Amino acid sequence: MASQPTDLYAMSRPIAVRRLNWIRRQLRRAHSLSLRDWQTLAVSTLLLPVLDTAARVVRPARLLAWSTRVRSHRRPVSPGELERTVRLVRFAADHHAWHMRCLARSLTLGRILAARGVPVDVRIGVRCNGRELEAHAWVELAGTPINDARAVHDEYAAFESRAWGDIRV
Repeated sequence: MASQPTDLYAMSRPIAVRRLNWIRRQLRRAHSLSLRDWQTLAVSTLLLPVLDTAARVVRPARLLAWSTRVRSHRRPVSPGELERTVRLVRFAADHHAWHMRCLARSLTLGRILAARGVPVDVRIGVRCNGRELEAHAWVELAGTPINDARAVHDEYAAFESRAWGDIRV
């Protein structure tokens, strides 16, 4: 007489199959990443906690200048590569061991893009939410947010870049 699967076995098998299928999809996606993509993920993973900590101890003007200093680059960055870099930094931040604040995410993205020769601005804005003051950071390219919704300008009043020297965190 053949043994029948227990209810627990029957219930866990679909979960195990779904998990296995998820792992297969992730491996296919990882296999499709280029060497530059892996470099972006590695640099993001290392820079995120460093810049999160630095945002608490380094003067904002100095941190902003360092993170957005454009380096000369041999070839221009295509719009597709720009979007891919934004997604990879977001992925690294979302899957990091620590919760990454928007400032660390934006400084990391700004640093990576500036190192590739892309002139970006890291912006900080504030808004009132009832009786609380909320702050948010994002990256802009030619005045357009690239790692946030385009409506972020409507939601937050952004500081001028020259005012960074006066900000105390």
